[in-house]
Formats: sequence, C-alpha cells, structure tokens
Amino acid sequence: MDKKKVCVKRCSGYDKEKIKTLLCTVLKELGIKNGFFKSKKIVLKPNLLSDNPPEKAVTTHPVFIEAVIDLLLEKGARKDDMVIADSPGIVVQYNQKGLQKTYAKTGLLEVSEKTGVALNYDTGMRLTPVKDGKVVKNLEIIEPVLEADILINLPKFKTHNPGR
Repeated sequence: MDKKKVCVKRCSGYDKEKIKTLLCTVLKELGIKNGFFKSKKIVLKPNLLSDNPPEKAVTTHPVFIEAVIDLLLEKGARKDDMVIADSPGIVVQYNQKGLQKTYAKTGLLEVSEKTGVALNYDTGMRLTPVKDGKVVKNLEIIEPVLEADILINLPKFKTHNPGR
C-alpha cells in the first residue's frame, strides 16, 4: 500500500503573511520543490457550500485562498494557468447566476480581481467511473477538475449551520 504524506498546521487567524509562512513549511515538509507548479494547469478548489460571507465560516476564507495564490505565483505557477473552481452545495444552483452570487458574497470575486486568477463559470460536468467502486460506480465531476494537471483542495473546518 502506498503511503500518502499529509501535513497539518495550525494558524491562529487570517493574516496572509502568517498563512504563507505556514504554507511554505507545508510545501517543504511534503517535498514539493520550486518549479513544481510551472507550466501546469492548476485548479484551486475551495469549499463553496453556500453564498455566505467569510465571517459566517461556511466557506474557505478568501485570505487563505489569496495566500495560496501568492505562494503558487512565487513558486513558478502562472496566474493564467490557475482557476478557482467548485460546485457549491445544493443551497446554490450550479449555474452562471448562482456562481456569480457565490463568488461575490464569499469574497472570491475580490480575490480574483486582486490576483488575476480566474473564477470558473464553466458548469459542464462529466460522468466519471469510480475504479473499484463498491457502492458508487460513477461521479459527476466538474470539467475544470478533469482538465487540471494539479488539483489543490482548500478545505476548512467549518459549520454547516451559519446561524450558530
């Protein structure tokens, strides 16, 4: 069985420079070298559960995503080779209007404008077989993920109840 390496770091807030410092440590511990991201199509996949603002702690915080983008650019990635993409939860329709509303409310529209990294508006999906799936035999996966060389999942510990 192949062992996969996982690195977890605690960050006490959303200070972009502190986040970048921790991310540099993570890349080093994972053995990812400078130039690894060069000339690769990269999808940054935040959790876009719904169209709530960052202070509700429902979606991946935009400062975290901006810190990841800054670091990737420093490590050789090109902004034109990156896209921020996710299919929001059932609360938000996966269409142009739903994505626009979600990106605006979650702060990702501002991140895109600031960094030059595109937001995904391609709502295409492909039914993809799950190799050796016991219960789930196929999954619908969004097109940008299927076309990427690198998928960087940007999850967070979060609540699914924004009222709490």
